[in-house]
Order: sequence, then structure tokens, then C-alpha cells
Amino acid sequence: MPDFDYSVAAKNVLNKFYNVDKMVYVEGEDDIPFWEFIFDKFAGCSVEVESVGGKPELIKVVKGIEDENAEYLVAMDSDFDIFKYSISHCKVIKTPGYSIENTLVTSESLAKIIKTLARIPAKDVPRGQCVEWLDKVNNVIKNLVILDVANEMGGHGLKVALESSDRFMISNASCDLCPEKIDEFIESIQLSVTEATISDIDKVINDLGLSYIDVVRGHFLLSASLRFIRTTVRTIGKNISISMDALYANMISVFENTFDESHPHFSHYKKSLASIKITA
Repeated sequence: MPDFDYSVAAKNVLNKFYNVDKMVYVEGEDDIPFWEFIFDKFAGCSVEVESVGGKPELIKVVKGIEDENAEYLVAMDSDFDIFKYSISHCKVIKTPGYSIENTLVTSESLAKIIKTLARIPAKDVPRGQCVEWLDKVNNVIKNLVILDVANEMGGHGLKVALESSDRFMISNASCDLCPEKIDEFIESIQLSVTEATISDIDKVINDLGLSYIDVVRGHFLLSASLRFIRTTVRTIGKNISISMDALYANMISVFENTFDESHPHFSHYKKSLASIKITA
């Protein structure tokens, strides 16, 4: 990994060392396979993707683009940037939703992973169940997402901590979120969210053609997906052991094999990287 105390000028020529057109800097090593695939698919130039070891370091790299018109590229999670002013530049590529995980988790990816882990024929894959479960999650998490966004945008600094879905499940053996537990949690946070704020958040999400599943924190969505996969495979009569890291790796593999125009985020990445062909 290069030393990111190097000047912008030094980083601008690092691509020559790798014999590629552009350097692409990302937050962490886990992000590299995803962004390599996206750039290979859409960019009109060759790239080398490097991790900088964290979001604070990546922000410094972005500053080189903002302040010195650096030649390298940055690929990053949007987090909650869609709700606030943030850099908008053709050299900074962002996920359409909160994170990479929000792009990876679809009914198709869930179905593919269940098929592989349960070792069942295609005709027995519960595709409808995958669609229904995601729709249910999308409806149930609305107030949680609004709370999280309002807390972030209002700078309240409350510990919403929606990195895992586990505490909101109906039971330890369930993959279904419990509305009552969610309501109790929201009440315990004691953050008053006005109807105007709710309306504003809804408008941003709707105008961008996104859902609450797109905006919820990626780790929350992935942890819920892990429960759904385990529970569904168990109902088929199989027992599996799969970690969050293993699920993420499986999701990347499935994504690379299935990502096409039918994916709701396809046009976002295609459009975002179209300008790279011009600037390369």
C-alpha cells in the first residue's frame, strides 16, 4: 500500500508504476474486489485499486481532488451523503445507497446463495420468499432509518448504533424484525423527529428512486440477510455454518456473476463511470 502522506503530484504518477491508466483509492481492503469489478465493467480505462486504511484517510485523498484537481480516482460508500452537501465530482464514485452491502443484497443474491448452501435444484429455490422477506424488511425499518438519518443530519450525536439487526429480531431463531422492539428502541432514544423532517427524508429517497433497504446501514442489512439465509436453509432441512465475512465473500461472487441491467443500481454505476472514459 502506498504512503498516503505522499504529495498529490507523487500519487498522480503512481499509476505508471502499476502500468495502468488510473489509480483508484478506496477505504478498506474488503472494498477492493467490488470496485475492481465495477471499474472493469464500466470504466474506459485500466485501473489499480488501492486501500488507504480507513475513511479519514480516504477523505484526505478526496481533498486532493477538491483542492488540487488530482488525477487519481476515489470510490467510496455514500453513507448519508445523499441527505447533505458533499463533494460531487466525476473522479469520486459513490455507491447509490449507504454502502457496498446495499448493492450486494438483492432477492436474486439471496436466492443464489441459498441454492448453493442448501445444495438444492433451481426449481426448489424459494425466490418468492426472498422477495417477500426483503419487502417486509423494507417496510419495517422505515422508522429506524428515519431516526438514524435525522440523528446524523441534526448532529445530535446519539448512539443509534444500527450496525447489527440481531436485537430487533422476534427471537434468537427468527429472521423477522419485530416492530414492537423497533418502536421500543426508537422511544428509548428520545429523539423527536418532526413530520417535516420525515417528509424531507422520504422525498430525498423517493426522488433518487431508492428504498429504505438502500439507505439502511450496510452491516445492519447484511446481518439480517445472514439470519434469513440460515433460517431458510434450516427450513429446507440443512444445517450450515457461515460467518458475516464468508457471506460478504459469497455476495461478491454472486454479484459478479449476476450484475446486469435488471439490478436496480446498474444504471447508477454505469452513469457514474461513463465520464471516466473522457478523463482517462
